[in-house]
Amino acid sequence: MPSKTKSSNRQAKQETGKQLPLTSGQHIISSLLVLSYGYITVLTPNLMTLDSSGPKWLSLSILNLLAWFYILFQGSSGPKWAWPFRFFEAKAGIIYGALMLFMLLSFTQAINVVESLMTFAKLFTTFSAAWITSLLLIRNPKALTPLVLGMTALLLFDSLSVLKAGLEYGQGKIKSISSIKAGYSNKNILAAALFIKLPFTLWLLTFTRSWKKYLAIFVLILALLAVLIMSARAFYLGIIFLSLLYLIFLAVRYRQTKENTYLKQGLIYGLSLTLAFALFTTLRTLHYPETQTRHNEGFASQLTTVQEEAQSGNARLTFWGYSLNMIQENPILGVGLGNWKIHILEDENKTDPQFKYMLKAHNDFLEMTSETGIAGGLIYLSLFIIVFGAFVKIALRFMPRQANAFYFLSGLGIFAYSVDAFFNFPNDRPEIQSLFVLFIALHIAASYQSKRSQSSEKLSRQSSQPKGGLLKASAISLIILIGAGSSVMLALNFQSLRVQRTIRDELKAPEKSFDSEDLIAEFPRIPNLSAVSEPINVLIAKTLIKEKKYKAVLKLLRGNNHNPYDSRHDFYLSVAYSNLDKLDSAQLYAEKAYKLKPLYYTYTKHYANVMEKKKGIEGAIARLDSFLDDDRDKVNAWRYRAALYNRMGEFKSAVATMDTALKYAPKDPKLIELKREYVTNYYAPKYAQAIKQYNQENYEKAIKYFEESEAGYKRAGGFQSLPEFLKLWARSHLNLGHNEKSRSLFLRIIENDSTNFYALMNLGNIAFHHDKDYEKATSYFKKCLSAENPDYWLSYKNLGTLYLIQKEKDKAIKYYEKALAYGNSKTVYKNLYLLWKEKGNREKMKHYQALINGLKTP
Repeated sequence: MPSKTKSSNRQAKQETGKQLPLTSGQHIISSLLVLSYGYITVLTPNLMTLDSSGPKWLSLSILNLLAWFYILFQGSSGPKWAWPFRFFEAKAGIIYGALMLFMLLSFTQAINVVESLMTFAKLFTTFSAAWITSLLLIRNPKALTPLVLGMTALLLFDSLSVLKAGLEYGQGKIKSISSIKAGYSNKNILAAALFIKLPFTLWLLTFTRSWKKYLAIFVLILALLAVLIMSARAFYLGIIFLSLLYLIFLAVRYRQTKENTYLKQGLIYGLSLTLAFALFTTLRTLHYPETQTRHNEGFASQLTTVQEEAQSGNARLTFWGYSLNMIQENPILGVGLGNWKIHILEDENKTDPQFKYMLKAHNDFLEMTSETGIAGGLIYLSLFIIVFGAFVKIALRFMPRQANAFYFLSGLGIFAYSVDAFFNFPNDRPEIQSLFVLFIALHIAASYQSKRSQSSEKLSRQSSQPKGGLLKASAISLIILIGAGSSVMLALNFQSLRVQRTIRDELKAPEKSFDSEDLIAEFPRIPNLSAVSEPINVLIAKTLIKEKKYKAVLKLLRGNNHNPYDSRHDFYLSVAYSNLDKLDSAQLYAEKAYKLKPLYYTYTKHYANVMEKKKGIEGAIARLDSFLDDDRDKVNAWRYRAALYNRMGEFKSAVATMDTALKYAPKDPKLIELKREYVTNYYAPKYAQAIKQYNQENYEKAIKYFEESEAGYKRAGGFQSLPEFLKLWARSHLNLGHNEKSRSLFLRIIENDSTNFYALMNLGNIAFHHDKDYEKATSYFKKCLSAENPDYWLSYKNLGTLYLIQKEKDKAIKYYEKALAYGNSKTVYKNLYLLWKEKGNREKMKHYQALINGLKTP
């Protein structure tokens, strides 16, 4: 009979969901599973994807499915459907569940439902992970210590990696602090991961003794130093607030207990922080390169830049403003989960002339509110308030040690996470979501443990009453089914990211090895936006355009717009229609693209090309004028406008356009060159023929065209407008031996530009070689030394030769040796050898003889 009763009790426990005590094996497995949630997103490799977060999300979702199987079937002969719902016995569990519901409701407002589904798959994966981990910790509270030690070990590894990279930065092996990733996706994720894991070391410092406490101190110093090295200003602020929070907690505890332990812990933390700052200052001052970058500045200077950027209208603040406007316009259910990045383009297109979009609000609280509505945003915020509030509660009053330890870590952890959530977008970063999962799970486990200790008898009675077993089984089955669906979507996302990586690598490769139409078959239907939120069909269309497969572009894009605010869809349609000579359609889509992104000059240029084909050059000029009314300093638009006038033969208008353009970019070399071309076309059209004949060495014909162009040269503004005119004309005469005519033309150049090296050198050569007027030649060559852009070698050499001819040998030596500072020749070496020979200086003779022997060219 007793055996039968015992069997009945076991059966009742299995039916009602009451768990049997853990075996040692189950303790190890559950502890490893909890730790896996902290490690899996860090250890998952890129696997040849464009965005490494893709495989990380997938691995996390697969871990969820395996963990559900373990939770439901471990420790008994059949599933326990009731006990997983202990997750919802905590307020945080109910709030988290409500948040998922509001995410689903927001789908009704989404422009791109597929993107909503993809985002939901990621956030549901996080939700499931938090649910599972909380159950593991409820079942096995002793898993907390292995978890903390494991995460501390990870923090130690990351910190040492950053310190090593910081030293390499000082040695010049790493170009920038921004290049430090230490295995994470980018610098910002690494900085966040370092900062958000600090509470694990604080837990060890506060709740353990002996070697664990010493480990905590060592890791704490290195971790704080690593955060400082990363120069992430958000986490500089975070260090200040986290330190204050921890020290206040210790002060409250000391006041409650009068135990010196808390004073010692505060002192240890203060010394650790001071030492980390001292090490950072030493590293930065003595080891960093002397380059003026923000990352090389000290702690205080970095914080000053935060204030300066806020006052100057930082881009992040601009997008927070856009988000607030979005919330005001869509207060009930928001714009749809994952659709912030789509709606923001409506505003961003109007101000950004490029495609470097801010794909995230850089504030998860604002982004969640804008996507799910005010109620959804408040629910999300309340999740943080509840978790942090529990920490405040245990700080103000004692609770059982186990709940106290859990609440401490979850509260400080969620606070650290909230710093990242306020300035960045950890919801989209699986490495940081793993930490969020742990902090939520720790809170829910603590809440359950606290309730059980307060009313164990009541909970025991409730657990012995089997209620809704079938309903709960169905609910858990649905959750697992949704998780499996999420895994499928994340697997498709992983596949898409691999194809996107292939495209990026192939586009950079010198030779193309794939056909764009093959990509259509390789891309899964989900997702329909790329890693940078470019519609996938637009990404494919870009490669089809390069292959001139315009009909394929139309087939791909027509009636299939995944982001109505992404102007590239309409632009590629217009390009395809234009190349197929369907100009009405080309104009329609060119106008749509232009209106969506009016500051992007490429669209205006294309629109003008279409108008030129359809209505002639006047239509293209009208389109450019409309663009230039709003963007006067766009040099390329002015150049295109002038080119159109030039093609029409309206040279005066082309010159006038260049004059206007030069008001906005007076030193632009291309504008200056084009203006000369248009001035020539208008005032001296035969000047181009003169240049052509000159280049062909037909100097007689060139001189004829120069003479015929002289009147136009003067009307064009003379030397200031066409500075090469007199030079080429004079040189043509000089090449034919017309020394007097060339001299008069070079003198005209000097009248306009007294420091013109080319004219001074040629005047000196004429005086030297033709007139034998050595005094005048010497005067010109000396003027060459102070001319604009002088050739010192030639000037000093000529002066040396002049003085040699005039038998002023000391001066000849002086100028020859000055010439050798800028060039060399065998003639100069020989002359110096002979000059020093006359003086009997054998050392100099030997020197120049060696130079003569070593010089192969004359």
